[in-house]
Amino acid sequence: MKKLVSRSQRIALAAVAALVAALAVVAVVRGTWASATPDDPATSADGVRTQLYLDADGHKKVRCSAVLDYPAERVWAVVTDYPRFPQIFGAVTPLADLTVDGTERLPDGRTSLTGRVASRLGTWPVDVRITHQASPERYVASWDEARGDDVNRGSWTIVPLGPDRCRAVYLLEVRVPRYPAFVVNDVLLGQLGEVVTAVRDDLARAPR
Repeated sequence: MKKLVSRSQRIALAAVAALVAALAVVAVVRGTWASATPDDPATSADGVRTQLYLDADGHKKVRCSAVLDYPAERVWAVVTDYPRFPQIFGAVTPLADLTVDGTERLPDGRTSLTGRVASRLGTWPVDVRITHQASPERYVASWDEARGDDVNRGSWTIVPLGPDRCRAVYLLEVRVPRYPAFVVNDVLLGQLGEVVTAVRDDLARAPR
């Protein structure tokens, strides 16, 4: 009996090890392989599409895209309402402990945003300068901050699709020195779509 139990335990441990190895391979592939073709939903019913995206500059970013049944101007107002970010994104897992310490309009026209953000990978400070570009074709808020091996690079792009409909695209590249890039990408791929969902939910709560 003891020999049988021991053999059963070895089989169970081998199965667990195989499962862990398989999950690790999936995480490496998912967090490494990027497509240069945007994956955009056709309608709001399609939900949020999330992918690892290779941009024109060769950067791998997590890209979230959704069609929102709201005017582009309203969506733009939400994604640039920085003092309200803890309220808008307070229930989002990767931003559960988001704190905005301050915002400031800089002489060069950019907006300075400082605070702290928590995720499964830890907590780190946020200190970015955001550039706003608005035109009838699209609204873009973008930032590109790199301090040593720490990288926070991304953007919000809101494209009108009609008077009461638009596409919202959230791009984010984060690099944390103590974690391989594929680990960070894999975590963001699993959670970042909730950020776009939080924008939609905030719009739904507000009076039209």
